[in-house]
Amino acid sequence: MDFVGPRYLSCKSRYYFLNLIDGDTHCAQTGVVENKTSEVACRHLIQFWKTVGIPDFLQMDNELAFWGSLRVPNVVGKVIRLSLSLNVTPVFIPKSEPWRNGIIEHYNYTMQSNLLAFKHDNVQALKQAALQYDEVHNKTHRYSTQSGMTPQQAFDAFQYPIQQLRKDFTMPMNKIPLTNGEIHVIRFIRSNLQFDVFGLTYPVPDIAKYEYILGIILTEEHKLLLFKDQKLIAEYEFKLL
Repeated sequence: MDFVGPRYLSCKSRYYFLNLIDGDTHCAQTGVVENKTSEVACRHLIQFWKTVGIPDFLQMDNELAFWGSLRVPNVVGKVIRLSLSLNVTPVFIPKSEPWRNGIIEHYNYTMQSNLLAFKHDNVQALKQAALQYDEVHNKTHRYSTQSGMTPQQAFDAFQYPIQQLRKDFTMPMNKIPLTNGEIHVIRFIRSNLQFDVFGLTYPVPDIAKYEYILGIILTEEHKLLLFKDQKLIAEYEFKLL
């Protein structure tokens, strides 16, 4: 999942793209939205998962709307709560490394090259064009990584959706309870030997310097486990709110 923008139409209207793509089939969904909020992200996730199915992992960058709050970093936001409630593990890539989300970054480029080659009078017209683009992409765009199959052909060949979200599922009105699960945070450790989780920092041993470290937050135990090459190198209390 990835936000792109802001972008502006000739009428000066501001908008963003919120894009989702399935790593196995490359089925994609292009959202045209007026703001970057957790509510918007959840709504588009629900729509996507009703079609493609519920994944094992949701990989994204460190956009504030995806996490929760910078003012209170251990407050868990809607995107994570929704994901965990459906047994989806949120994965946050290293900071300032968009190439770690290479599949969707490539999609973002291709989508914009095609969709924005045409003039759109207003946001509603752009939304309609995005729907049409998704249909063309999913039915006709061939990927060498899946033996030349289109997303729709791969969808059928892989017998998707493996687990489809109920058609009547809606975003809960009340705060989603924080369910048992894991939140994965990947960070590159610099010379200060600090592992950063959205403003909260934790010291790591020298062996972690200039290495990528996986942090796993256990929501039920309120712990942060740090791993280098699958070996546990540090453990901290991590109180979630």
